[in-house]
Amino acid sequence: MLATISFSRSVFSVSLLVEVSLLLVVSGCTSSLSRQPARPLGSTPLPSHSQPKQMGVASWYGPGFHGQPTASGEIYNQHALTAAHRTLPLGTRVEVTNLANGKTVQVRINDRGPFVRGRSIDLSRGAAHRLGMVKSGVNKVRIKRLSAHGSKNSKAAVSQPQKRTTKRTRQVRRPQPQGTSLRSMLATIWPF
Repeated sequence: MLATISFSRSVFSVSLLVEVSLLLVVSGCTSSLSRQPARPLGSTPLPSHSQPKQMGVASWYGPGFHGQPTASGEIYNQHALTAAHRTLPLGTRVEVTNLANGKTVQVRINDRGPFVRGRSIDLSRGAAHRLGMVKSGVNKVRIKRLSAHGSKNSKAAVSQPQKRTTKRTRQVRRPQPQGTSLRSMLATIWPF
């Protein structure tokens, strides 16, 4: 009788351990920090509280992504005047002003990002050069959404999307957001 109780307790303990492990693994597989948008490309809506002007920190990206596909599907050109933003619809034109020196550039949103906490926009290297922030890497900026018909300036500094010349583009693994997921923490403690 005592052996039966001991055996049933160990079976219960093992099954409980397996169930808890499965729940932790499944919860670790669901990550809200994904590089890919959850909706079809270009359909990410603006938040209802969005303002025409936004203050924030801009950074730039270039060499590691040059020639790779962006979230909009076009090929990234680090010399073009484009940017990555988390919520603005793809194709939106914005005016970015470097608050340190007053320089301004108009860019088109063609990618998603930045995925570093505290940053508002990732500029292409070409746009960062126009703003005088290539050397510093990050600057405080003002972001102003432009109307769909463009600005009053006849020399709008916005690049046009490149046409794809290849039939198929290889997929690129983008760097994962910083931070540790539950799954990776569990993998270091208990490899599955």
